[in-house]
Amino acid sequence: IRHNRADGGGWPACGLGGGIFCDRAARIENNMILGNRAASAGGGLAFSGADGTRLVNNTITRNEDWSGCGDGVYCYDSDLEIWNGIFWDNESGNGEAFYCESYSNISIENSDLDGGLSEVWLDSTSTFTMGQGMIDADPLFAPGESDGHLTYDSPCKNSGNGNAPGLPPIDFE
Repeated sequence: IRHNRADGGGWPACGLGGGIFCDRAARIENNMILGNRAASAGGGLAFSGADGTRLVNNTITRNEDWSGCGDGVYCYDSDLEIWNGIFWDNESGNGEAFYCESYSNISIENSDLDGGLSEVWLDSTSTFTMGQGMIDADPLFAPGESDGHLTYDSPCKNSGNGNAPGLPPIDFE
C-alpha cells in the first residue's frame, strides 16, 4: 500500500489515513505501507472507533502527516494489538510515529519502533504498552529498494513472534 494520499473532504475520511483508514475492528496482516500522506492525521494508518484491531507482520515506513498527528499511525478511541511490525522513518519533522488520543490503547510486541517511546504521543486518557521483543534498530532496508525489503543481515529478520495471534501462514519476507 504505497504512495496514496488522503487530502481531506467530508466524513468519514476527512484527510485521515493516507494508506488505510478504519472505523471498526480490522485485521491488517502482511503489508508494506510505504510513502503515504495524510492531510489531517495518520500518514500510514488512521483508526477511529476501531476496538479489537490487530496488526501482524506489517512494515510501516516513510509515511507523512501534514498536521503533526501521527506520521505512521493515528488512533482515536481505538484499541490495537500489534505484533511483528516495523515502524521506521515515519517522520516529517512535525509528528510522531504513533499519535493516540481519546481513550486509545495500544499494545505492541516483537516490533521495531524507530525512536522507541520518544516517537509516541499520548493524551491523558490513552495508553501505549511495549511488551517483549521490542527493538529500536535500523531495519537495514535493501539499498536502492523503494519497497522496504530487508537485507540479509537486518536485525528484524527472524525476530518476530512465531506464535503471534492471527499470524499469516506466509511472511512476504
